[in-house]
Amino acid sequence: MNPRDYMIKQHREAEKILLKESLDDIDKLELLITEISPYSKYWRLGIIKALRHAIKLLKEEKKNA
Repeated sequence: MNPRDYMIKQHREAEKILLKESLDDIDKLELLITEISPYSKYWRLGIIKALRHAIKLLKEEKKNA
């Protein structure tokens, strides 16, 4: 997937998230992921993987609560 297609996909995901009535912490982290452009500094540092891990932990915590 080229960077342009990736950014289009990310914008569509961001629109879906923003259409929700209220945003929780998981939604806010997912929005952060959609704002990271391909091959940027944050992309290369692995921030997306760290955010996905944080989302996974928050979902597990929400499930157990």
